[in-house]
Amino acid sequence: MIGVAALEARVPGFALQATSFTVPAGGVAVVTGPTGAGKTTLLEVIAGVRPSSGGTITLAQRDVTRLPPEARDVGLVYQSAWLFPHLSVRDNIAYGARRDAVVRELVDTLQLESLLGKPVETLSGGERQQVAIARALAREPRTLLLDEPFAAMDGVLRDAIRSQVLAWAAARDVTTMLVTHDASESAGAEGVQLRVERGVVTASR
Repeated sequence: MIGVAALEARVPGFALQATSFTVPAGGVAVVTGPTGAGKTTLLEVIAGVRPSSGGTITLAQRDVTRLPPEARDVGLVYQSAWLFPHLSVRDNIAYGARRDAVVRELVDTLQLESLLGKPVETLSGGERQQVAIARALAREPRTLLLDEPFAAMDGVLRDAIRSQVLAWAAARDVTTMLVTHDASESAGAEGVQLRVERGVVTASR
């Protein structure tokens, strides 16, 4: 589960206002809002990439408010992917993986077999996003934070990969937050709906 209570954060020129919401274990929260509203900041504070200035964060029944990112058991995927340029696709996916069997399963699930030996600089934007998602899932996190990870994929592939990723997470009781600008993702999603406007987060179901 993901639980935040009176969570606040301040970054240069911006403040995330006190907010509280809960995403049940294995559930999905879809996060929407205009550019610059604070959606990425919200995910980064939950992941521990940015510090909070108030409130508490609970992940998988643990208070992680004061823990560093590596101790929070979180997978974070940005829209820009941020792959390791000196590693092959195969090695990017396997980086930090706990089990080889999970890497092999993700390669099949996310249709990555043909990319494994390629250097990352040869990949398209959508392929980079697929690899970044696989790398995050290969670590078998309890919490998955996705910041528009399907945006560079074409429509058919985007729908297929999104469904596969959310099914993978649900089957393993991984709690997920998905930032999106895609109205169809928001309208068709079941679970918690979070709207971010000027640093204010509104939750609904």
